[in-house]
Amino acid sequence: MNRMKKLVAALGIVSLLTGSWIAYSSFTAVQTDNRYIIACFQKVKETSSGSYFRTQEWSALANKIKEKKEDGSHLVGVGHHAYSWIGIFMNSDHISNSTFVMAEEVEELKIKIREKWDAGWNLVNIDYFKGQWVAVLLKDSDYEDSGYAFKNSLDDFKTSIDNMWEKDIYLADVAYAQGFWVGAFVKSKRQTKNAYIIRESWDELRPAIKEKFDVGYQLLSVQYGDGSWFATLAVDDNITASAVNKCETLDDFMEKYEERKENGYKLVSFASRLEN
Repeated sequence: MNRMKKLVAALGIVSLLTGSWIAYSSFTAVQTDNRYIIACFQKVKETSSGSYFRTQEWSALANKIKEKKEDGSHLVGVGHHAYSWIGIFMNSDHISNSTFVMAEEVEELKIKIREKWDAGWNLVNIDYFKGQWVAVLLKDSDYEDSGYAFKNSLDDFKTSIDNMWEKDIYLADVAYAQGFWVGAFVKSKRQTKNAYIIRESWDELRPAIKEKFDVGYQLLSVQYGDGSWFATLAVDDNITASAVNKCETLDDFMEKYEERKENGYKLVSFASRLEN
């Protein structure tokens, strides 16, 4: 193994520990045969548009959030790839505003989220990258309540999901970072059922997702954490179709994104993973 290959191998171990991918230049990821992206897409009944923005600097994404908001397009999710932040945007009649809060520690993030709840916002997405927790919140006419869970074990996290379901508050998004399984939960007028699937490999997860598609569920997100793949699904009156793609490279993702966009799909979730 030459010096560069040794460097890539060493950095690959670091990326597995941090949940991020390695890049050596702006917007160019080091591609290996075990590196891929999982992208989730949806079609919805209403007339809407979607987009994403990728940048290495949070300040650039923050500026893009302001710029998009002026055009009526709101931040609905945050992800990451290589050294880059990924912002997912949606222009929708039922979304009137969006915001985000950031914190280095979980307890600080919880305080900031609760402050936003008091002002009428609902939590829809949480991500962790570059030492920062980011929570995305919306003012959405279809949302009636929201919640969160931060648990150190998957079993405790599943118990939290059950407790939320008893209140008709459904799991919307999942993240894993700093030893926490994290969930964002929403009570929505549109959703009547919620489900999740956990598998140890992508090859096991994909057919399990299809089984849920066959009985009327739509995909909300797919994430990886602590040795498990986690898919979140719902029966949602506004979603007419959903799809998921495993993209081997960033170029593959961008090509698939354009193909899905041409067929009326919107990007709703983005996960990156170095396969063991």
